[in-house]
Amino acid sequence: MSENVAHSILEVELGIEGSTYFYHPKIRSKIPRASDVVFYNPKQEFNRTLSILTLKALFDSTDNLDPKVKVCEPLSATGIRGLRYLNEVEAVSHVCLNDLNPRAVELIKRNIELLKEKNPRLSTTRKKATIDQRDAIRHLHAHHVRNEYFDVVDVDPYGTPAPYLEAATLVLDKGGVLAATATDMPVLVGNYPAVAFENLGISLSFKPWFHHEFALRSFVLGLMWPGFKHEMFFKPVLAFYKDHYVRSFVQRVKGKETMRKNVGFMGICASCFVVKEYRPYWHREPMTGEQCPACGNPLKVIGPCWLGELQAPQVLERILTSEWLNEHPKSEKMLRFLTILQQENEIDIPFHHDVHLLCRSWKISALSTQVVLDVLHEHGYGAVRAHYRGTAFKTDAPSSELRSLLSSLK
Repeated sequence: MSENVAHSILEVELGIEGSTYFYHPKIRSKIPRASDVVFYNPKQEFNRTLSILTLKALFDSTDNLDPKVKVCEPLSATGIRGLRYLNEVEAVSHVCLNDLNPRAVELIKRNIELLKEKNPRLSTTRKKATIDQRDAIRHLHAHHVRNEYFDVVDVDPYGTPAPYLEAATLVLDKGGVLAATATDMPVLVGNYPAVAFENLGISLSFKPWFHHEFALRSFVLGLMWPGFKHEMFFKPVLAFYKDHYVRSFVQRVKGKETMRKNVGFMGICASCFVVKEYRPYWHREPMTGEQCPACGNPLKVIGPCWLGELQAPQVLERILTSEWLNEHPKSEKMLRFLTILQQENEIDIPFHHDVHLLCRSWKISALSTQVVLDVLHEHGYGAVRAHYRGTAFKTDAPSSELRSLLSSLK
């Protein structure tokens, strides 16, 4: 729904996401730009809604409905993400919103007043929203200096979140969740390897065929990296690629064993589709002189990245059984997406294949993804769809066996 609202700062419209009404800039272009008066991307509603469901799965409990969770959003723009947390996640008691743009701050103030008007219940609870107007890094450091910590810090910039990650980590409480989005996919998939190294410490000797998954896995590790020097360690709660961005939630955990077990490199043969995992910080495996078992060529090493599970199974299960997914009219698309994420987690490998690429490379007639999955299942291998594209799948079948099975379908 929309309603033109006259305002001295910018022309805005009334919108709704979830159960939260808010004002946003009038949409004049299909592609939002960083130079917009106040940034707002309506296509990110899926991202925001899944973030709401993730926080509900992590913090909402029928045993404890007393709101205590504090959320910091240092790049708030319209404030809709933070205000949805406040309005739709029972456990959230306080959202700290910040933006350097004075017009964004004025719009956030209007949206807070609108939220109170539309949901008077907020006034009778301990829930509150506060606003700051600073550079995002200065805002985070100001909280750190005052020993003010948050249960959730959500960094959602235009481009890379890399400049903000260390400051965000420093204000994260024990057991807290760091969430971030990155839209600089050309960098993360290997088109600009120097920038990938500068931003997140990723070494890309070449662009792998599963570049979107590698981008996600290296991004997950990139979120954790700034905390390591402060003796802060993490595990992924939810991570995905969608619509040319990656999004991840990582949670602070005790001890460094989880990190050492799951951080490593991959040795790749792009002609044989062979991938070897190296976990040097756990097994002390050497990474030199390895050859492809199929063709004998040297394996090209890329990394570091996160090699373990990208999803916490119990969190995904809570989201999939939530009331919202069972009752909301917009839930069908998200249900399909989350079901694929859940299935992916069952195949413990850090890469995927693409049906079209395999058929083209091995000179096999075009096959459907379902046919490939069926033949793998028939021969006792695990195989599931992967969410990176419609023709992507994961399997525990060795590359040589995969080629033999697909070739038999000619």
